[in-house]
Amino acid sequence: VTMILMMPEVLKIDWKPDRALTLKLLRYGWPIMVGGIAYAVNENVDKLLIQKLMDKESNGVYAACYKLGVFMTLYITAFRLGAEPFFFRHAASSDAREKYSTIMTWFVILGCLFMLFVTGFIDLLASLFLRNKVYTAGLYIVPVILLANLFSGIYANLSIWYKLTDRTRAGMYISIFGGILTIISLYVFVPPFGLMGGAIATLGTYFSMTMISYLFGRKYYPVPYEGRRIMFLIITSAALSGLSFLKFRGNYLISVLLLITMCLIILVMERARVKALITGKT
Repeated sequence: VTMILMMPEVLKIDWKPDRALTLKLLRYGWPIMVGGIAYAVNENVDKLLIQKLMDKESNGVYAACYKLGVFMTLYITAFRLGAEPFFFRHAASSDAREKYSTIMTWFVILGCLFMLFVTGFIDLLASLFLRNKVYTAGLYIVPVILLANLFSGIYANLSIWYKLTDRTRAGMYISIFGGILTIISLYVFVPPFGLMGGAIATLGTYFSMTMISYLFGRKYYPVPYEGRRIMFLIITSAALSGLSFLKFRGNYLISVLLLITMCLIILVMERARVKALITGKT
């Protein structure tokens, strides 16, 4: 009934396409589509090649343990859904780049806490999400996968430079480069290092894509990212995660203390921003 009532208004619409606008949208959008396909290949090719380079059982262990990285993936996805509309909405504001920088710093802070949390409680999470105990043999790759996914999220944040400057082909080329690098890295690292080789290949690819995007972004759309602070946070959280996994695995009291330590470090580093959030001042 609603459709019938709306038909007179629908018939009044001029359906003649705007050729110039359509071509502009296609020029902007098709590299993002191709880049998305390349990015999807990059996300899944490791599972396919590990089965080929090792065996089906090893691939099952790798894929199952990779799932524990879903916590970071969900965080990144939720962040992107909220952040990207914000980036475009505030692109014309005078302090847009400073806002982008602040958002990146907070993204990394929360990502580092996610990584340390999952690593510290990895056996508990594995018991909940990995039904077969056979899969727990590959848990040692999870901290590396979490760090790789964190760099994947940083790359996603950095991608705003080519979206705002209509250089979407650059994003496509970086994604294609990432896919090729992943394949080469898997052939290089999996035979000597096994499952860890797959994790190293993933980490190396996302780190490389992040650095390439950052360097090009500085040229075409410079944002004053807090690079030293961000790297300090990543290195510190990675070191604490490694300590938790290698020395205190299963000791949840130590895991909580390490999380508190990381939170204290963040509070000291970001005391001015934390105070501004508490008081409501910007």
